[in-house]
Order: sequence, then structure tokens, then C-alpha cells
Amino acid sequence: MRQVFVLICALVLFSPVAATANNVSECRYLSQQIAFFEMRAERADELGQDSWEERFEAHVEGLSERRSQKCPGFGADEQAQQAFMSLIKLGAQAALTYFTMGAM
Repeated sequence: MRQVFVLICALVLFSPVAATANNVSECRYLSQQIAFFEMRAERADELGQDSWEERFEAHVEGLSERRSQKCPGFGADEQAQQAFMSLIKLGAQAALTYFTMGAM
């Protein structure tokens, strides 16, 4: 009887920890998917594929809504990180153009 009580207490105590860990991993996965489909939408815009761009943007909106429901407050850090990565990407492109004398 004592072992059953200990087992039930362990399940009750550790189930929120498992749910939180699963939630964090799902939030990260959703953020990765959002970043992936945003890049695809940019690529579709570069290629002039309007229908693809609309579909990718709609998919990004759906993923963003899902992430905001499941992970409140998770997107703020991700948006700042994405803005910083965009700045790094722009700097790398400028450096590449500068150091190759405009050949690339």
C-alpha cells in the first residue's frame, strides 16, 4: 500500500514537469517552423510566385497563432533574436560585397 501511495505521489508531482518540458520543445519547434516558412515566403517573393508567397504567409500566420495560444510570451524573445540575425545577415552580405570587390 505504501508503494502505491509513493507511486501516485510521484506521478502527481512529476507530471507538470513533463508537460512543461514538452511545451517548451513544442514552442521551439513551432518557432523553427515559423522561421522556415518565412524564409520560403521571402524566396517565393524573389521568384515572383505570388500564390506560393500567399500560402506560405498564411501558413506562418496559422503557426504564429498556434504558438501564441500554446506559448504565451515565447515569441517576444524569438522576434528579437530574428531581428538580430537579420542584422547579422545584412552585415555579412555587405562584408562579402566589400571584400570581393563587388564580384559576388
